[in-house]
Amino acid sequence: AIIEEEKSRLPARQREANLLRNWEEFDEAETAAAKRSSEGSVKTHCSRATHALARALRSRGLNL
Repeated sequence: AIIEEEKSRLPARQREANLLRNWEEFDEAETAAAKRSSEGSVKTHCSRATHALARALRSRGLNL
């Protein structure tokens, strides 16, 4: 529940990229096509989402 709560706080682009890459298992090209963006943009949004989630979860006492 904590992870879902923190994912919902991500900006939309980060949340969508994270969902497609990590939960739907799209590769970068598939994610870029689905989001109508570049692969570089997908990499950036996924990286930012991962770092933001890690920070948020650590602040709540979870270390994954």
